[in-house]
Amino acid sequence: MADTAIEKKLKQDIHMKNLVRSEIEILLGDVSRWKDKLVNLKSFKGQRKYTDTIRRYVTEIEKLRAGLNKTNSFILRSLNVSHVKKLFMGSSGLVLFLTRSHEAHKG
Repeated sequence: MADTAIEKKLKQDIHMKNLVRSEIEILLGDVSRWKDKLVNLKSFKGQRKYTDTIRRYVTEIEKLRAGLNKTNSFILRSLNVSHVKKLFMGSSGLVLFLTRSHEAHKG
């Protein structure tokens, strides 16, 4: 029964990690589009507005990345070989990669 709870928590953590990563990708796309628009703006007020918005989004992206790094570390620490094998039964290459990653973090 404990394995099921651990697996469920791990799947939830991975799902949340993927949601955060998707959010970061969306924000990076917005920043990229605003930087392109900023290059073509002639008015100082418009440039300042876009610059402030870009700065605000970059700060948010940095916060999300820091949280993502913590989540990734937590997931790697909570993994052990038996849980990985149960979750990714058909993906032997992925199991080997995760096993090596987990062993590298332990050492």
